[in-house]
Amino acid sequence: MSYKSCTDYIRNNDFIGAKERFDKSYTNWRKHWFDTCYEIATRNPQYFEKYLFNEEELTIIKVKVVVKYTDTAPSHTYLIDLLNEKEEKVFTKVGKADIVDKRLNQILRKGYREAEVEDVNILKVFDLPSDDLAEALESLIKYYIKKNKNVGYYPQDRFTPFIPSVEDYEEFERLYNLILSVA
Repeated sequence: MSYKSCTDYIRNNDFIGAKERFDKSYTNWRKHWFDTCYEIATRNPQYFEKYLFNEEELTIIKVKVVVKYTDTAPSHTYLIDLLNEKEEKVFTKVGKADIVDKRLNQILRKGYREAEVEDVNILKVFDLPSDDLAEALESLIKYYIKKNKNVGYYPQDRFTPFIPSVEDYEEFERLYNLILSVA
């Protein structure tokens, strides 16, 4: 049984066939087939819209964008610091709410009494056209913090306190613009 070579796939612009070979390849051939898929994608830019290429981890992920609009009311994703009575940071929290002030009052009244939270400092609020998009942005920001910051994670979307850097805010803004481009 003979297989097509990478040049055959490139010559025929057969991304799907090359991707199948990439998916089935052993680790010593993975880079070879990744490069083949990437070269075909550079010749056909529509593949960059459908797939994410990560050269460091040698992964090709199919992008599925499924957004259901169940509401049209504006919603918000927020990043806040929860403070104790001495104004020291207790947690940094990511969340979403339709009305941010109302949600923050709920947090102060009954949210985190065991942690002695007395005040809230708003770091950033993102306005989004729907609750689904706010939830998507919240998930992306949580994933970014878990992956790139060396902080502990607690239930209810809380992290050990940290000070977001300029790069963090730029990444949050990039994620926000990405979510808005889908809307």
